[in-house]
Amino acid sequence: MERMNKEPEKELDLIDLIRICGSFVIKIVSTLLKVGLKKWYILLGSVLLGVALSIIIPNYVIKRNRSEVLINNNASTSTRFISEIEAISALSRDTLSKMFDLDKEVANSLISIRAHRVLVYDKKYINTRVDKEDEYYKLEDDVLVHPDFFTVEMVSTDISSLEKLNISLLNYLNYNSQFTEINAKRIKALNKELKAYKHEIAMLDSIRVKKYLSSESNQQMNYGGASEFFFARGGNEDENIKNSIIELNNKIIRIEATLENDTLAVEQASTIKLTPTYLDGYAKTLIIYVAVCFVLAYIIIFLYAYKNELSEWFYSNK
Repeated sequence: MERMNKEPEKELDLIDLIRICGSFVIKIVSTLLKVGLKKWYILLGSVLLGVALSIIIPNYVIKRNRSEVLINNNASTSTRFISEIEAISALSRDTLSKMFDLDKEVANSLISIRAHRVLVYDKKYINTRVDKEDEYYKLEDDVLVHPDFFTVEMVSTDISSLEKLNISLLNYLNYNSQFTEINAKRIKALNKELKAYKHEIAMLDSIRVKKYLSSESNQQMNYGGASEFFFARGGNEDENIKNSIIELNNKIIRIEATLENDTLAVEQASTIKLTPTYLDGYAKTLIIYVAVCFVLAYIIIFLYAYKNELSEWFYSNK
């Protein structure tokens, strides 16, 4: 009879589980608040310690210096160079030392190396970097990503090593087999283009000479010595030939200047800007140091407050 009269056990539904979990969380939070309020001065001290460490460690213990330089890309797309630099940044410092032919001390001083695309506004370089592909399509119509330039940013513990690191990086990119081959093809194509332009000018000059001789012969037959006046004046066709020759000469000048000055795959396009990184990302650094100190202080306070209970639990389960 008793078994029949006994009520069946009630199954826990979702609301009951939420209620139990909520009460458990509230109990933990209230316990933490209770402990924290009793030792508030320790928590305040941990915050101040975090602020102090965020200033002392980056500036005096782990010194950081940054360099930034604008690079002119002659051989390939900037994306390929940026990808290569990102691959370099992942290498161990020993590998980097051998690859760049650097002293280990210089290589070990490198903290990070990054490359960024740059923007141009009204054909002028803007000191703004674009790091994500999707940001390209959010730019204004008159602001473009420059196809021939990118910046290299390095962070090092030793400011005197940054110039050596930048020079070594440029040498590596210029003598990298991949970019050397691309650059050789570029120079070959420019020489071919130069030869074609010169040949085209020679052909146009030949046409002008033939026209001149033909015109002079006709003028002498009809008007005597008026041919020089006609040629000086020139007809529409002759004017077009002159303009074409001028345009081709300008192209030849540009190509010859490129072949003389831009023979390398990449070249330094600005002076290396060296700056200490005292305030670089300081807000983020401050939050991290303060949070770590605060959490550690809270854990110590909590363990000290419940040391007896924790000791009993430990020995009872030993």
